[in-house]
Amino acid sequence: MRKKRTQNKRKKKNKKSYAVKNAAYIAAVIIVAVGAIILALGGETEKTGYLKSDSQKICKDESVILKVFNGTEMCEMNLSEYLNGVVSAEMPASYETEALKAQALAARSYTLYKMKNGGCAKYKGADICTSPGHCQAYLSEEELKSAWKDNFEKYSEKIAQAIEETDGYVITYNGEVIDALYSASCAGITEDSENVFSYAVPYLKSVESEDNAEDERVFTFKKDELISKLKEVYADIAVNGELKNEIEIISHYESGRASDVRIGNTRISAQKLRSILKLSSTMFEIKADADSVSFICKGYGHGVGLSQVGANGYAKKGMTAEQIVCHYYTGVRVEKLDNYI
Repeated sequence: MRKKRTQNKRKKKNKKSYAVKNAAYIAAVIIVAVGAIILALGGETEKTGYLKSDSQKICKDESVILKVFNGTEMCEMNLSEYLNGVVSAEMPASYETEALKAQALAARSYTLYKMKNGGCAKYKGADICTSPGHCQAYLSEEELKSAWKDNFEKYSEKIAQAIEETDGYVITYNGEVIDALYSASCAGITEDSENVFSYAVPYLKSVESEDNAEDERVFTFKKDELISKLKEVYADIAVNGELKNEIEIISHYESGRASDVRIGNTRISAQKLRSILKLSSTMFEIKADADSVSFICKGYGHGVGLSQVGANGYAKKGMTAEQIVCHYYTGVRVEKLDNYI
């Protein structure tokens, strides 16, 4: 009888020991699994820069208030409202969503860079203005309704999505928000910042772009018209004889853009010539005869930073917004806004 009782005690003890071991094993499995999930999420965050989960998303645009000069007066608006008008004005709403998101990242970063570095230099007291030739283009809701007509609702939702899905994130270099310059198109290659703005920026370097198959734009001037425009800036310019013998590109940058042009007795930078004649870019060839000259231009804009046409091309190939901006801006990261505002 005593032997049987001892055996029963041993069985109960073994069962209890097994249950404890089993519980400990299950707990260990759960801990390892949770750790693996956390590690995976951490790795993905590092890889992609920002999470798309609503639970992880931060929203900062509405908390940033801007002083915007709209062409007639100074007004205040939050960053979300401002970006809606900017992205809508700067990039065609028909572009791919990832391209629009890349534009939103660039526009947000450019705006905050302006705020942190003295604001708009043209209008005192403004963080930024709505002049596309100076800061960024901007269209109001009324202007967008007029421009988009029947597509207003569809395009508005698309633009809002691009801004919302990047809300709270900026492009940084060495921990600072970048001067995220961009242009419409760059004819297959962007330009080093020092070749356009006379100062070198490590993240604004020449890179290849997915937009080299674009239409040319031709600007033609009669000799008298050309000289008249140039004399407004270069009073002593003189062109003797046939124009075809008096105009030439005398140097190029590595990108293929013109650097300097000789017209008559005067050497002019291609950037200055583009400004005077309102050419679409400095990626041009010259064709001249005795009494007229044509500039055959490729690309549109200064060509520094992100190319909007190129961004759309890369988005069509499956690149994400972050991959697009990290291609056009050398050595950058996409990071949370918390650290910068």
